Amino acid sequence: MTSPSPTTNTTSSPLTQHLLTLSPTLFTAATQTPFLRLSGQGKLSKAVLEKWLRDDRLYAQSYLRFSSLLLSTLARNLPREVKREALEERLVDAVLEAVVGIRRELGFFEDVGGEYARGFLEEKEEEGKEGGNGEDRDGGALRREFIPNWTSGEFVGFVERVGGLVDEVWEGVDQGLRSQAQVGLERLWMDILDVEQMFWPVVDEEEMGLGE
Repeated sequence: MTSPSPTTNTTSSPLTQHLLTLSPTLFTAATQTPFLRLSGQGKLSKAVLEKWLRDDRLYAQSYLRFSSLLLSTLARNLPREVKREALEERLVDAVLEAVVGIRRELGFFEDVGGEYARGFLEEKEEEGKEGGNGEDRDGGALRREFIPNWTSGEFVGFVERVGGLVDEVWEGVDQGLRSQAQVGLERLWMDILDVEQMFWPVVDEEEMGLGE
């Protein structure tokens, strides 16, 4: 999918709101995929889930590397004396909170992933048998474990805090630098959406016997 060209007018809206309006189509492609829809319906097989778990572990590890670089940049630019509620301190706190969350998620994925990866052989043994027990094809992994983790109040609150910090940083950007900065941020946002839509496993519903 081709990303739209960056805008030429500097936004007067909060940066996060502006970015979300740039390409609704691309945003939808990155956040509403057959993988996510079928996961919510409990129709993904353990094989598909296992592949996603492997990819997500690498994804999370890359977040740790990025976070370390971000912390290093923030540390170099911290003033000698800052108040606890200062923006710089809150940015550092947010990155550290993200690192703790990523570490927790890595352990979570390994624990849960191991459980359902072991169940993969059990699924194979059940294939071909007449009827079924009515359970989710993934053994209930996504409904019981993953989706509650993604949609918890704690995680939603973290995302909202990060969005607020992004908008606050943007408000502090010098007016003379905003136009050039906005172009770069819009391109970065489009790249992120491109990567996100490629991250989710491709699910062939016809091949899985789920087509209408």
